[in-house]
Amino acid sequence: MARQTNVFVVIDASTNIEAYFIFSFSQYEKEAIKRSQPIRVEGINVQYASPEDVVIYKLVAGRPVDIQDAKSILNIQGNFDRSYVNKWLKEYSGIVGRDLQRELKALDRR
Repeated sequence: MARQTNVFVVIDASTNIEAYFIFSFSQYEKEAIKRSQPIRVEGINVQYASPEDVVIYKLVAGRPVDIQDAKSILNIQGNFDRSYVNKWLKEYSGIVGRDLQRELKALDRR
């Protein structure tokens, strides 16, 4: 994922809000961008990653805060496409050297 991606981070100094602009070349990230959802913020449509794609990114990152974020998303998200998530977790497990599908299942049991 990271080897084929350029991420430009912008931080608003007054609010400390971060915005990530992703320039992607991998098939997964192209698909994630297509799946992004417009949400109206102060009269402007802003594209947000789908909950499934955020969970994928969070599990790949694997930091404790990311794992907790993924768990929170799973707890509040009603309609969640697990087959899509498992497809990409399987692919990225070999890259990160962890069984990401198993990590997702473990979150369901917590």
